[in-house]
Amino acid sequence: MAKIYFCLFLISFLFGTFVHADNKNSVPTRRDEVRQYSSYKYWCIVHDPPPSDDKLQGFLDYACSHINCTAILPGGDCFEPDTLASHASYVFDLYYN
Repeated sequence: MAKIYFCLFLISFLFGTFVHADNKNSVPTRRDEVRQYSSYKYWCIVHDPPPSDDKLQGFLDYACSHINCTAILPGGDCFEPDTLASHASYVFDLYYN
């Protein structure tokens, strides 16, 4: 069993080396990794510490009048966690991307 795990590790290590060796002129960053798995160039989230609740709510009200925010409503796919910062992060990402 240990031989199988070692072989899988070795294969995944070599594959990762070849993928990164293909792009020698640039240093991979976390943003590059996000791009690899997403059509977005970056993620928009609420910074820490977050702005006041009034500012976040004002942004949510404005943005949701221009985009579809049903996913953050009760019962929506992105309602949980039910915090203003989480909902605002979801809307930031939709609005700016």
